[in-house]
Amino acid sequence: MSTTPTTPTPTTSANAPTDPTTSANAATAPIVPANAPASPTTQTGAAVVSPGVVLACLGEVLAARTGWDEHPDLYLLVGDEAGGVRLEVVELPDEMWAMVPTPVVPLFLAHAIGLVPDARGLLGVALRYESFSLGPAAGVRAATVLRRRAQGTWTPPIAEIPGRVEQRIITAVTPQGDVFMVFADRGEDGTATVSVAEHQGPGGSRYTGTVIDNLAHWLGHAH
Repeated sequence: MSTTPTTPTPTTSANAPTDPTTSANAATAPIVPANAPASPTTQTGAAVVSPGVVLACLGEVLAARTGWDEHPDLYLLVGDEAGGVRLEVVELPDEMWAMVPTPVVPLFLAHAIGLVPDARGLLGVALRYESFSLGPAAGVRAATVLRRRAQGTWTPPIAEIPGRVEQRIITAVTPQGDVFMVFADRGEDGTATVSVAEHQGPGGSRYTGTVIDNLAHWLGHAH
């Protein structure tokens, strides 16, 4: 697995979306009941959708994956009048993921082929991909790489650093500027467990990067 720049990352890790590979089709998440806490992010019909409902839906998508080295998937985040939310896969040919860098796909859809988000109850868009995480606890070499990256010095790809953690990640954005990040770390048995599920409100700075920017740009072209 190889990496491409730039991805949304928390300040304590260094993740990058992987170059696309071939794999199984993505599953569509079921509608999640509206039983999460307050702090609403957006509204659809007569119901307010809370961040907890969105994060639960994103987590279910990652939990449904059974393989690794899959091509990414792009989704529409759609709400219903009961306050539930689901993800609808944007069907794209495998060849597109092989030809276009993962973070650039939303821009390619908007400007090269004119495919823009369009769905009743549209709340946002999301991208699922694979990556690697690296933290100081991974060892001396990992700590050195993180320090040099912080200094703006060249470092080898995270995929080549011992102690890295392979991850599934899904990033979602809304027109209001909300960002949702869910990370699932690969275990020794090949399964993945959600390690981070966070909502960043409009104007937040913990999660930034090309994936978020390009998803927001694509969403800005929605019908």
